[in-house]
Amino acid sequence: MRRKGLTTVLVLTASLLVLIAMAPAAYPAGKEGGPVLEFDVEKHDFGKVLFPSEHSFVFSFVNKGDAPLEIEQLRLTCSCFEGHVGYELKKRTYQPGERGELKIMLSVKAAKRFKGAYRVYSNALNSPSTISAFAKGMELYELDESEFDFGHVRIRTEEVRTINLRHVKGKPIEIAEATASGLESLPVTYQVKIVPDEKDNSASTLEVKLKADEYFEKVPKAFIRIVPKGEPEHAMSIPLRIEVSRPVQFSSVPGRFLGVAPPGSRHVLELKLTNNDQRKVLLKEVTSSNEAFDVSWGPVRDGYEYAASLTVTVPKEMEEGFLFARITAVTDHPSQPIESTCFSVHVVKP
Repeated sequence: MRRKGLTTVLVLTASLLVLIAMAPAAYPAGKEGGPVLEFDVEKHDFGKVLFPSEHSFVFSFVNKGDAPLEIEQLRLTCSCFEGHVGYELKKRTYQPGERGELKIMLSVKAAKRFKGAYRVYSNALNSPSTISAFAKGMELYELDESEFDFGHVRIRTEEVRTINLRHVKGKPIEIAEATASGLESLPVTYQVKIVPDEKDNSASTLEVKLKADEYFEKVPKAFIRIVPKGEPEHAMSIPLRIEVSRPVQFSSVPGRFLGVAPPGSRHVLELKLTNNDQRKVLLKEVTSSNEAFDVSWGPVRDGYEYAASLTVTVPKEMEEGFLFARITAVTDHPSQPIESTCFSVHVVKP
């Protein structure tokens, strides 16, 4: 019985020794070990940095093995930003216990979050190693809005939009130049102005006044460009979006599809023909492409809006289907004499 227990203990001990021998060692020691590359830190975050700007960080490392370390190659594995990553390594061979430095240089060229990573290949037992650097590029000024959004503007009506600026370093805001680009070919009048904050010299308001002198459809890309005094490399271009409302258009229309109606039914819909221009527009004629849609116009309101009633009479003999009509208004406006829209009714027998 005792002999059997002893045999069991010996078997278990032998099995344990086999498992230990099979387990991989992180850093094998002894004369037959090898070099081990170990960085003090493997990641560095530069945080928020102005762009364009240059930055560098030194990754310190040590050869913790028992054989000379040979750094063979550095490969850039991730450069997820608009800029440049470089490195500086004074030598490539390091004796056991010897320390070294790997300097990473970053050139930040955009207001974006980025990551730059190098994979270090060597004869180390733990090769390859990876080091990473992070940064968030930012503009010299923080804006409370990302663009000047004028939306739809009426002709010959001045609109004003503002964006508040703040210096990210808390320094006084000094603008050498504030101009608009992309508006030169358009029939618009505009003014760009910097309004300083009387209580905080690190804050200002960028104000844009704009007026469309005539109607135009296509709007090219437009920007407001500001150049800080003495720092032209920190110039900013802020998008400007504008659409000009059609001089004459149907408004207060609940929908072009007027719903379902049975044969012989009659429906009345209130319409408005609005003049978005500052000049008076004479309504000459209103026509319908389908006699079932009759338009009756009332007097002009305030010189700039015509009220109307659209009466739809579904023929009694009509089979199921759709009834369509295009309503067209003819005016004396020089750039948009005709305005039209379509209506439809789904005819269904009860």
